[in-house]
Amino acid sequence: FFIIYGIMQIPAGMFSDLWGPRKTILGFTMLTIVGIFLFWMSFRFEMLAVAQIIMGIGCSVFYINAVSLITHWFPIERKATAIGILSAASGLGNFTSYMGVPLANTMFGGWRNLYLLVALILLINTGMNFFVLKEPPNIEKREKKSAMTTLRSFAEVLKDKRIYPFILGYLLLSFGWVLNSWMTLFLMETKGLTYVEGGLVTSLGTIAGIPGCIAMGAVSDKL
Repeated sequence: FFIIYGIMQIPAGMFSDLWGPRKTILGFTMLTIVGIFLFWMSFRFEMLAVAQIIMGIGCSVFYINAVSLITHWFPIERKATAIGILSAASGLGNFTSYMGVPLANTMFGGWRNLYLLVALILLINTGMNFFVLKEPPNIEKREKKSAMTTLRSFAEVLKDKRIYPFILGYLLLSFGWVLNSWMTLFLMETKGLTYVEGGLVTSLGTIAGIPGCIAMGAVSDKL
């Protein structure tokens, strides 16, 4: 999942230029739902791995395209706060996963019911987004880029040295995010914690990050 998710970050932005954020979000969310249903019904390693690859591809485009929509929807004095709220929602999702899987395993004897619930919620959410999510007027009116033009734009971005410190910072941030995914199992094996206790400890950072993202976004707008 994480390997595919990381690789897909580059084309995720290019898909937005080619098709627009709305179509990209809706299409790849449906792909995520397919991956979740496949994971839910799979019992073989090969099918579980294929499902994870599909989910990695599907999930990879959402954040970048959501940020793209926010930058067009909100005035400059509120953009950072809006992105902070979006990031806080991501933190809430992480907290739900860190605690949801252990609780589902304890209460229902497995994780499959939780995956099915997530797939159904995503399906409803996609239906809502189909009617509610709109491209900003300046995106709808602009001429869609060709694949070659998008590749040239990508090459121009790489030539700008100002982006490399941000790439490094985001790389380190993502490392911590991936590390958290293994933290629960690590705590269970080395510290003897239960699944629920390990999930709670792992989720503490994401809980702190929820108000932190919103606060830092507001501070950024003020400064």
